[in-house]
Amino acid sequence: MNFKNYIQEGIIVPPKIKIKTNDITSLNKQFKGYSDPEIKFEWDTGTHGEYIPALDQIIIYVDDTATPDIIEVILQHEIIHSVQDKKSGMRMALDIQKQQQEITNLSSYVDDLDDDEEIDVDLLQKIMSLKKKLQNKMEFLNHEEEMTYSFMYAKMYKNLGFKKAMKQLQDEWLEWTDKKPTNRMLKYFAMYWQLKDQL
Repeated sequence: MNFKNYIQEGIIVPPKIKIKTNDITSLNKQFKGYSDPEIKFEWDTGTHGEYIPALDQIIIYVDDTATPDIIEVILQHEIIHSVQDKKSGMRMALDIQKQQQEITNLSSYVDDLDDDEEIDVDLLQKIMSLKKKLQNKMEFLNHEEEMTYSFMYAKMYKNLGFKKAMKQLQDEWLEWTDKKPTNRMLKYFAMYWQLKDQL
């Protein structure tokens, strides 16, 4: 793969962050002064994160099995989202809210169908398929997520070498989304790969 074919779009490079622990108290102390956006750590089952545009806040949920490397890459993923949202004039947040509302509406419709004794199974399957498609679009299949996941793959798999890291991205993305990575996502990955030692 030729990098020159992919370097056509800009990427957002998050600040380099070093996490040394998964202790929530220590993490909150480390990021106490960080305010653009505010960063908080909370305990939860399963390590994940979220950017909350209305509060200009990132919350990273950490469990006992979380390694510092995983916490670090999830935090940087969410920092990229915060920059994306600001660069979009907060349209990214509005798009996510709209998609969440569509998913909620479909869930409510399915709940109403469950109360009906004569459920149209074909209709129910179509609605559930649409709901899955909308969730995939919101969680993975959009420009913003393609960029953040490309960053994560470049950072997490930089020791594998370019070809193996790219294969890992392609295989896992297909497994998660039932879609191959777009050319745009591959561009993002190639651009982050060139900066992998700075991430």
